[in-house]
Amino acid sequence: MILGESYFNPVDFFAYLFPWPARSYQEDMLLEDKEHICCASARGVGKSILIESDVLYTARHNPGKEGLITAPNAPHLKPLFEKILQRMYGSVLLRKSANRVIRSPEYFIQFRNGFKLHGRIAGTSGGQTLLGLHVDFLWVDEGQLYMPAATTQLQGCINPDCIMKIFGVPNGVRDSYLYKCTVDPDFKQYKIEKWKDPTWNEKIASRLRRIYGGENSQGWINQIRADWGSMAHLTFPERHWRKCLIEVADYDPLILEGPEVDLRIERLRLVNPPLNSVIELSGDAGYDPDPSIIGIWARRDGISTLIQKLILRKVSYSKQATFYNELAKFYNAGFVAVDAGGPGRSICLDLSDERLFPKKSYVPVAVNFGGRVKTAEDDQGKDITEKVKFFSTLKLQERFEDNTIKFSKNDLQIEIEVQESTQMKVSDGTYVYNENPDHNLAMMRAYAVAPWIIDASRVIKAVGNRPCFGTVEL
Repeated sequence: MILGESYFNPVDFFAYLFPWPARSYQEDMLLEDKEHICCASARGVGKSILIESDVLYTARHNPGKEGLITAPNAPHLKPLFEKILQRMYGSVLLRKSANRVIRSPEYFIQFRNGFKLHGRIAGTSGGQTLLGLHVDFLWVDEGQLYMPAATTQLQGCINPDCIMKIFGVPNGVRDSYLYKCTVDPDFKQYKIEKWKDPTWNEKIASRLRRIYGGENSQGWINQIRADWGSMAHLTFPERHWRKCLIEVADYDPLILEGPEVDLRIERLRLVNPPLNSVIELSGDAGYDPDPSIIGIWARRDGISTLIQKLILRKVSYSKQATFYNELAKFYNAGFVAVDAGGPGRSICLDLSDERLFPKKSYVPVAVNFGGRVKTAEDDQGKDITEKVKFFSTLKLQERFEDNTIKFSKNDLQIEIEVQESTQMKVSDGTYVYNENPDHNLAMMRAYAVAPWIIDASRVIKAVGNRPCFGTVEL
């Protein structure tokens, strides 16, 4: 199809941009150009390419107007905006439609017909990124991650007749912009379940049931059924973890892949630790398709910084154990904490085996997230324990709140996992967590809880029957 034929029809315009036709639910939303839209969808049903097509079609037909694409963070905004630019540059007839382009941290396209397209992150700077904007069209991606502050900031930059289109995946958080739009009568509602995707089949369904833990799990309810499920809250408040993002010198995740990969320390590009720091290692164990994630932490003056991350795929567990041991010797690490669930169990057993790795200078720490950890003693000296998953999350929350743990602002995958994690309270006062994937979070949780597993003397007297560790206001 040529552009001239598709100029006046958004569905045909979609077919011009992509080598496949729009799906039926995409067609419905593309043709809806007068009403506000709220699309609560499953993951992977094509909402991003819908936004790309809708933005470019809107820009061509609204000379002199302004539009805003907004996302809660750079990992979501950057790829969306870059793909829009790719669509333009990949088309002979569209590549000259813009006369000015600005990339990161604030995106902007000035089209030749006078349409201005802005790309901004809301909710991270007290509204400063949105100052001065007055837009006629608004596209919100990942609306489930917009909390009240960001939502309020957006309302200040829209013109009275602005057409708003809000997209996202339900996550149980009722304070989010996406949820508020799903119950707003001014928005036309679209709900896209995963099985409406034409590529859906029983093989995919079976794999996702295993990943999410069955069709009754919160993950399946949210990301497959596109339902809100039980009420949830963000596990890690953004006002706490956002301040922990820093520029880490020479930070570059190292990918090591394959059964025959060379893991000799002298062949790797490992960072030099800061002076007068203690190095500690933590990891989440996997093989393929789930990788192993190893974090190298430098602790100094009570501040722990993730100075390097290693990603291992298709590396045997025995080889991973040897690699942990060599890393620990190279850095003279204080401890090596590994998720001991599933495949991590064999790694932890190997690391603890004196016959395999004698005269260790580090402490091997098996972190069993399905187990319990001693956190306090009652007045009679009896142990009070907590679920490791809950307690490690609490320790990580505290580190974020106290600003004593740092990670690279350029590690987009960590940022996504931290921001998208949600929690639901259960009857025993602890929480269950909805996270997929969670490899980076497991590595960080293992690090946060390791000192408590190593040293039971850290526990303190409890008041009543609950331990007296600090709590985080959510």
